[in-house]
Amino acid sequence: MSDTAFGFLLAAELSALLWAALLMAAFSVF
Repeated sequence: MSDTAFGFLLAAELSALLWAALLMAAFSVF
């Protein structure tokens, strides 16, 4: 269960970083 929770948190953090990168790219373009 611990490994699954860790994987979920890691995926959530990576998705958050991806969204942040997309937002920064969008703001830099517009």
